[in-house]
Amino acid sequence: MTSSKKGGSPSSIELIEYDDEQKSRDEDEVESDLLNVEISPTTTQTTANTSTKIKYYRTAILFFGYLSLGLDISVLGIVLPTLANNIRSSIEIASTVLVVRGFGFLFGSALSGLLDRKLRDSTIITLSLFIKSCGVLFIALPFGITCLFLFTALNAIGMGMLETIGNVHCIRMWGKKVDPFMQLLHFGFCLGSIFSPILAKPFINEPNPSGKNCNNLASNNLTPNFTLASNASSSSDEFCDVIMITDTSIPYVTIIYICLAIFSFFLTTMFSCSIRYDSTDVKNKDQSKSSRNSSITSQTKRNGILLLLFTFFFIYNGIEISFISFFYIFAVSPEPGMAYSKQTASDLCIVFFACVLIGQFASIFLSRKLSAKTIILMDVSGLLVATVIMVISPLYYDRGKWLFWVGVGVAGLHTASLYGTTFLWAEKYIHVDGRAASVFIVGGSLGEILLPIPIGQLITSNPYLFLVLLTGYVLLLAVNLAALFIVTSSREDGGSEVEPDEP
Repeated sequence: MTSSKKGGSPSSIELIEYDDEQKSRDEDEVESDLLNVEISPTTTQTTANTSTKIKYYRTAILFFGYLSLGLDISVLGIVLPTLANNIRSSIEIASTVLVVRGFGFLFGSALSGLLDRKLRDSTIITLSLFIKSCGVLFIALPFGITCLFLFTALNAIGMGMLETIGNVHCIRMWGKKVDPFMQLLHFGFCLGSIFSPILAKPFINEPNPSGKNCNNLASNNLTPNFTLASNASSSSDEFCDVIMITDTSIPYVTIIYICLAIFSFFLTTMFSCSIRYDSTDVKNKDQSKSSRNSSITSQTKRNGILLLLFTFFFIYNGIEISFISFFYIFAVSPEPGMAYSKQTASDLCIVFFACVLIGQFASIFLSRKLSAKTIILMDVSGLLVATVIMVISPLYYDRGKWLFWVGVGVAGLHTASLYGTTFLWAEKYIHVDGRAASVFIVGGSLGEILLPIPIGQLITSNPYLFLVLLTGYVLLLAVNLAALFIVTSSREDGGSEVEPDEP
């Protein structure tokens, strides 16, 4: 009996051991199968393809977002006389809205830089598009000057946020391959800026000192279903009648803003659809990159580069806005201006913006062949040449009327790509996160507000001073660029080359 118990024990033990070994082998096989599935080349390739598609999808939405940014920014200057007339305000008072928009843009850019450390890029971009849409929807409604300022500021906050985080998100998505995609975004902005006058023209009426309707909409048969509002003011000789949508108290000019708002809301929806693919997004943006940049550039040197870049964008944006705002006035001013007819000056505007568009489009392809530093040098050198040509053109007016046209065309070609290219160049030496980008854009916004002021004060008394001050601004830009190259020269081969984000 004892022996039978002893004899049964080994069999039981062997059976248990066999079962355990078989179970272990089965588990190993299952685990191996799972591992094989996880590292399957097909699965990896599918994931990579999905990541690339999302990047192209988001880049396309950002392109149209920047196009809407150009539309929103440019359309206000075109419809401002109509808006002022509709709210019974003088153009001098209503034009203050441009300053309000500038400070709203500043606030939006700074806010985007702060949110960059707390929210994902996709969330900030969606929020910025939504805020921009809400603001632009109500700008044209005749609620008074206060509401015009309020909704313009709201729209500008959204634009500032989008401009800041859009550049940063593009850099993070594409890494070393970002150059043509960055230029593509700014090409979209140029398209919006150039086409906004064409889109807005049918919806505006030009105020004049008479008390009669001064809108030419009826004469070109663009508004068969619209009529004059019965409550339009006729007691004042300073304003035109307000064109309203039939049987409503909504001004006709509101249509262009409603269209812009619908477009922005559509982009908001489309971009929000990609949030669930945030594996291609970067949240609070790798501490590893920050530490890597610390080893590349000391904090003191980084701050110095940021300060110089702040100044660079301050001067560059000031030059751009000053030129766009006043070169038409200089062209039609009597000597020492160019004394062109209004039609000739308008044709000159078309030449300038056509050259801007060509230059920005060409930069998409040039950025694949040339370094950002080379393109910046070409652009600043081109601006110097353009201003010199324009400065001497009044001196040779009788013999070389074409000189000013050449100067304007060269300026357009070389001013377009400088903004986006400088972002790309800066990324080589400092990690361009939301806060760094907000520094650039705040500097640019301040330049847009402050640098045109001296030209505006002097151009009426002496139009030639427009070119003199513009040349001085470009020389300052060249000196600032030289300082940037000197500061970064010790790290010419270094840089914070950002790797594309892994899916």
